[in-house]
Amino acid sequence: MARNDRSFSSEFARMAFMDPNLRVFSAHMHLDEATPHLHIDFVPFTTGSKRGLETRVSLKKALAAMGFTGGTRSETEWNQWVTDRTGCPEI
Repeated sequence: MARNDRSFSSEFARMAFMDPNLRVFSAHMHLDEATPHLHIDFVPFTTGSKRGLETRVSLKKALAAMGFTGGTRSETEWNQWVTDRTGCPEI
């Protein structure tokens, strides 16, 4: 399903501002291919570490801070986040 420019922009803005533990540093929209799509690059981080650096790069801990906890092998933090943000499971 192709999306228009507005939905790409709103998707980027939603991710950039809705997830405080994911710092978006790049987004590229591809409209020249058969299916327009958006690549979003981000750095997941967590704060408040007790040992070493206070701020660390960690996808698992960043998603846990946002309320996503791992369960079964298919219900990882990442899969829960993707389902929550897109409304459908990752393919």
